[in-house]
Amino acid sequence: MSSTKGWQGVVKYSRRVVLEAVGLGDNSTTEFDLDYEADDELGVITDVATKCEVFLDGVLKTPTTDYTLDGDGGAASVGEITFVAAPSTDVVITASYYTYAVIGYVQSVGMTYGNNVEAVYGLGSRLPIELKEGNVEITLSMEKCFIDLGLISTVAHRISALRGWLAAELFDIDLYPKGTTGGNPLLTVRGKWNTHGLSMPQDGLAMDTAELIGKTITVTTV
Repeated sequence: MSSTKGWQGVVKYSRRVVLEAVGLGDNSTTEFDLDYEADDELGVITDVATKCEVFLDGVLKTPTTDYTLDGDGGAASVGEITFVAAPSTDVVITASYYTYAVIGYVQSVGMTYGNNVEAVYGLGSRLPIELKEGNVEITLSMEKCFIDLGLISTVAHRISALRGWLAAELFDIDLYPKGTTGGNPLLTVRGKWNTHGLSMPQDGLAMDTAELIGKTITVTTV
């Protein structure tokens, strides 16, 4: 039996890329690569065009009618947009979509699963006569040095250029407590972001914190 140092842990999640600069039209090119693979909200590669919002000079285009999506069809297995008609010369192409990524610079991660068990006692008995299970509570928290807006933009990104503020969506976070080598344990927590915090002590490092409320947890191996 051996212990594992926490810094070996890897956390992955599905994040939203907002208004990525894809390129400029030239009146002939129809295929454009994204910076990352295109996934759905749960981190699964998708070819569903509605999962990627595409804009020409800031105007939202219609999925399927104006363009199609290949989640990993571009060079280096990134996402690829194919327009039905080539964008005009110098038209600015931008896109918003989900991609699966590793959260960088994570200082610590904590996951708690609770059954909220309560003991029921009978009159005159010091031992419980029954154990009643309550609501299941799953929480996941993480802390990292503040390097950029990556974590807070993930928690609070619920904004769409088309629809304004969006409801929080379910997504998966994968935890690899012993690393990503085959056969090692993998815990997948599905839930929604709940809170984000930023601490800026006078004599210390600025720190990001975030908490997820879980809906399910799956235990398997890599």
